[in-house]
Amino acid sequence: MQAIALVLVLLFALWIAGAGVFALARPAAARSAIGRFASSHRVNLIEQAGRGIAGAALNVRAPAAWTPDLFTVAGWAIVVTSVLLAVLPLRWHAAYAQWWSRNLPFWAVRLAGVAALALAGGLARAAIG
Repeated sequence: MQAIALVLVLLFALWIAGAGVFALARPAAARSAIGRFASSHRVNLIEQAGRGIAGAALNVRAPAAWTPDLFTVAGWAIVVTSVLLAVLPLRWHAAYAQWWSRNLPFWAVRLAGVAALALAGGLARAAIG
């Protein structure tokens, strides 16, 4: 089970890194992509299932991680927020995503890209133990 959790956490880190590179390379397209979050029930459920699996993997991997308490807290936070976003009215989540896609400044998109790359590296390193 630990090996599967490690692979899932590393894939999660790779996804975060990819999002970071995308935000740095194409901030306008990245900001526009935010507006497509929760664009349909199907998209929302796929997004939340992926997040929930990543959060669960953090929880499973926590005992072997370099930062077990942080993995546990982050894992549960991701699982709980994924469930909440899956059950909240879709129009609320979609409106929130669309608001950010219109109002987030490009410098903030780029800054988020840098933060995502740092987070992805730290997450991968901590997961390895």
